[in-house]
Amino acid sequence: TDPAERTELDALSKKAPPAPPANFVMPKGPGKAYTVDDVVALTQGGLRGRDFAQGKAMFEATLCARCHRFNGDGGSIGPDLTGAGNRYTMRDLAENIIDPSKEIDAKHQTHLLETESGEVLTGIVAEKSDREVVLRMIGDKEARIPTSKIVSLQPQRTSLMPEQLLRDVTAQD
Repeated sequence: TDPAERTELDALSKKAPPAPPANFVMPKGPGKAYTVDDVVALTQGGLRGRDFAQGKAMFEATLCARCHRFNGDGGSIGPDLTGAGNRYTMRDLAENIIDPSKEIDAKHQTHLLETESGEVLTGIVAEKSDREVVLRMIGDKEARIPTSKIVSLQPQRTSLMPEQLLRDVTAQD
């Protein structure tokens, strides 16, 4: 690693992580390594009587809101989850959470882009033309890269959505 890059990385690693918002709720965990069947069983009686505010807090605490939108709030790199309960079965939703790389919709496929300067970016191709590629990354950041500067653009088999998102939540969470 070049010394200037190492100095920059060292400086970044010493920065304190951003403080969570004042209303941030941590999962009560420890959770467990949930299976699809575990999640489906937890929802057998339906979701009546659940605490919507707690669900929203867990949506934020497990960082789902960084990439997914729900009722107008959240990120946009992943699918909008508003009304997902009406479009998918609980088993489908659980499978997508437990194993996010099992089946990836083409419009949400992760790509690895390398530039001629050696920069490597990971994200979803939002736009692609003869002139440029627009890569949307976590946090709704976008990079516009001229095609003349791109060395490679490779689709990946792994979802940007991390696995084991539920490991820190309890069944009640």
